[in-house]
Amino acid sequence: MNEDSKELADAGSFGLKADFHAHPAIPSKELVALMEALIRDVGTKVTEQRGMLLGHIKAFLTTEQGTLKVNLIDMDIGPETVDRLASAAVDKGEIKFMAALVGLDDHDVEEIMEDSIQVLEERLDLDIEEHEHDHDHDHDHEDHN
Repeated sequence: MNEDSKELADAGSFGLKADFHAHPAIPSKELVALMEALIRDVGTKVTEQRGMLLGHIKAFLTTEQGTLKVNLIDMDIGPETVDRLASAAVDKGEIKFMAALVGLDDHDVEEIMEDSIQVLEERLDLDIEEHEHDHDHDHDHEDHN
């Protein structure tokens, strides 16, 4: 989403990338539920703040055991999940977590997402590598461990 289209749509965006480790390894089904809870938490916060969810929230997880993709565009329908994890448990991988939301600015989207990511930190050790607002403004992010 470029700055012109964001301004015209009154939209904000934010994304981050993080490596994760689970000690002990997390069962794949629990990881799917955790990622769905993350996406749902963002949607709930946006709905509480704006009265509705208008936009797209997504997380893409890559591991040695496969991939997991979770999207949310409608709170009534709930998360759409594509689970391609090929093992019973996962111990490490990478998460890409992004959102583009109408009616919120970049800062608001960032705050909501960084607050929601705490859902993961109860079970996963995260090393957040970077975050961006999709406007040539990349910078390192502090560690949330």
